[in-house]
Amino acid sequence: MSQNTILDQKKFLAFFLTYINDHERVTLAETPMLGFKNSLNKKLHKQLAPFYSQNDIKKATEYYIPTQCQNIAPSKEHEPGHTHAFATKEDLIPFFIEKAFKNKSIQDRFFIILADSGMGKTTFMINLYASFVKKHGHDNIILIPLGNPESLKEVEAVQPARRKDIILLLDAFDEDNMAIKDYKARLKIILTKAKDFKEIIITCRTQFFPSEVEEPRETGILKFGDDGGEYTFRKLYISPFDDNDIKKYLRKKYSFFQKKKQQKATDIVQQSPNLMVRPMLLSYIDDLIESGRRYERTYQIYKELIKKWIDREVQRRPKDKKEYQKQLYKFSRAIAINIYENHKKRGGFFVDGNEVLHFARQQGIDLQELELKSRSLLNRDVQGKYKFSHKSILEYFLAMEAFENDNFIKDGNFEGIEQAEFFLQEMFYDRARKLDGEFRLSTNVTNQAFSELKLPDMKKVVFVSIKKIDSQILKILKGFTNLEILSLYNVSIMQNKLKSFLYNSELSITRKYLIDASFVKDLSHLRKVDMSHNQITDTLIFENMIQLEQLNLSNNKISNIKALGKLDQITDLNLNNNRIADVSALVSLRRLNNLKLQNNKLRSVEELKDFNQLISLDISENDLDPQEVESLKEALPKCKITFY
Repeated sequence: MSQNTILDQKKFLAFFLTYINDHERVTLAETPMLGFKNSLNKKLHKQLAPFYSQNDIKKATEYYIPTQCQNIAPSKEHEPGHTHAFATKEDLIPFFIEKAFKNKSIQDRFFIILADSGMGKTTFMINLYASFVKKHGHDNIILIPLGNPESLKEVEAVQPARRKDIILLLDAFDEDNMAIKDYKARLKIILTKAKDFKEIIITCRTQFFPSEVEEPRETGILKFGDDGGEYTFRKLYISPFDDNDIKKYLRKKYSFFQKKKQQKATDIVQQSPNLMVRPMLLSYIDDLIESGRRYERTYQIYKELIKKWIDREVQRRPKDKKEYQKQLYKFSRAIAINIYENHKKRGGFFVDGNEVLHFARQQGIDLQELELKSRSLLNRDVQGKYKFSHKSILEYFLAMEAFENDNFIKDGNFEGIEQAEFFLQEMFYDRARKLDGEFRLSTNVTNQAFSELKLPDMKKVVFVSIKKIDSQILKILKGFTNLEILSLYNVSIMQNKLKSFLYNSELSITRKYLIDASFVKDLSHLRKVDMSHNQITDTLIFENMIQLEQLNLSNNKISNIKALGKLDQITDLNLNNNRIADVSALVSLRRLNNLKLQNNKLRSVEELKDFNQLISLDISENDLDPQEVESLKEALPKCKITFY
């Protein structure tokens, strides 16, 4: 063997030993209590059942990076990696095990842990429970998810005499169905039932509470109560992953022999650094490696995760893969909508097994075939309930439905599903930046091109000017929730009429002296249009508005109404004060009940005798023979005819 070969082998061995040492230091030295073996996981599952499955525990503990906390909230901006420079950080589990749980003070018994979606609240609680059990046994600690409707029954089941020795961990206050309805009333009930426990730790999404206005100015404190008593919570925030945490996670997840995969994962993190500070998204990094895409928005990652999950399930099918792919997506979205629309009745964000079977049969999905394991987005617990592996996945589907279906969450109330509102805002933003036109913020006096729009400024936009509009652009405009003026081709729609235009399929542009109104021709969704008192001559712009029920074109310069004959849903048509001589095109409109033709160029009523569905007809101020009008009244006895 050559000298060079021996040297190369020595170098490789040295590198290998260094890597192994580093890897072991991360895995064992930094998390000594959390190197769980299968036997411990099984014990944990037995203790935490039926609320947490064995898969839940494995996912939470397998590649766990110690949760850090800080005394003030991470940045309120949409990029949680940008935190306040003066935030004091500390390892959260040692804080509780070594400090808080040993503190005998009656005052410091209540803690609330706040974090944004996907930041690892449940993961922290499972690992805190596991760490305590490993050190002290499981007799004096209980972990209960508040999203389960039976949660408080578990609390009440603990013997009062034992409570002073027991630590109570209550996970996901924001998923408690009663808390979503009235968080103050619910928190009062919970504390009344749980106040005698040794320590109480509650986790919750940061954005669940209305605002920090309700919190006192004292950092790290949240006071709650009324005349019946006040509770002082120590308030802590889970810190987003920093670069070091991400490196540790990837080194734990990928072995020495997966170096190439680890590098690909690192590349994805570097491309989307502000998104990967969320442990939940990082846990699905395998699904993102294959695409090689750059992700700028959170919803884009969820879209990819769902696609990968469906692709995995489809590959297990021997045939009809493409059709099954569509069915599984449709099924997942239908389940999400059903879970949301019935969460109050069911007491949580889940659906029972017997109900989910109905959806599955409708979509041709065999639930027995679904691999509901570690990388699945849909899980089944031991009680047979189905829920998404993370609430934010449910919220992604709800955001998609809200974006595509104008009648879903029409009132804009995203209470209890705040992450869905954020996803929806991201979707609007991505499309808004491509609009041809300008916008103005409430904080600025100058207009800017849409390419300069920033995501946090979406709610500050008060003025929009565009030259073209269609149904898709109209959808995008709904993302500007505080819009006051919309300018279409130099025609302004003011705030008092904007809501009807954007949300009620109504358009009112009157007294603008419009000659060319072609900018509205692609708004095929409209049901009510008022464009009276303008200078319009051509009705062709309305021929695609096939959903129109009411149309007011009075006081224009219209002579040809042939295009209006295609509007077979119309019930009310006002054509007063125009130049119309021929109304034969309207005979086919069998739903037309009310027709106004005052002051036009009519010379005969013969064509109108076929309009036997009419309830009211105004033909005043036309050059008509009164005797012909009388014969028209005889032909249409049920119609109120006005003529003078």
